[in-house]
Amino acid sequence: MCHLFRRFITLPVESSLNFWHDSLILDGSPNPATREGTFGKNAPGRLIVFEGLDGAGKTTQIELLARDLRKKAFPVVITTWNSSRLISKAIKRAKKAKLLTPYLYSTLHAADFMYRLENIIMPALQEGAIVIADRYAYTALARDLSRNVDRRWVESLYALAPTPDLAFYCTASVEETLGRIVDRNGGNPPGYYESGMDVIRQENARHSFR
Repeated sequence: MCHLFRRFITLPVESSLNFWHDSLILDGSPNPATREGTFGKNAPGRLIVFEGLDGAGKTTQIELLARDLRKKAFPVVITTWNSSRLISKAIKRAKKAKLLTPYLYSTLHAADFMYRLENIIMPALQEGAIVIADRYAYTALARDLSRNVDRRWVESLYALAPTPDLAFYCTASVEETLGRIVDRNGGNPPGYYESGMDVIRQENARHSFR
């Protein structure tokens, strides 16, 4: 289940996003109130963010929303976490070797996010598309703060991230999300970092994830 946890715009009109029973201007006009900082200040597109635990159903809801919008002839771009092949490869190697310290973990993911912002999100917003983000800066904030990374450090890394027009948080029970992850991994438990074993120092990945 996905809940609207942040709406950054106040609107007088009914939206075509009846699927979400909410309001969003989709007429291509700029929305300066939600475009702070250098990036995206006058972009005519719209940014919708989905957050939540792995296995909480974000991908399913994103696909449903994208399909609904495309049926209405809106241009839609879906963007995911770990978008840069080069940086993602470095992160995977570091994870496999268990070399990621909290600040290195934070920095590498911030570099990937900047690639995503400059090469996918902003070009699409500038062209007037609706960008649907599977995870956004909130993921980094949650993961990094749980690893005792300084909040000011994290906020500085994502200071250029444009404020989304809508942000949804998808929820599911821990057991349900764990089951989905295990199924997705071919019967294997969540990884070392995915389960938080680097933080809790728990020997069992399933117990650590819980």
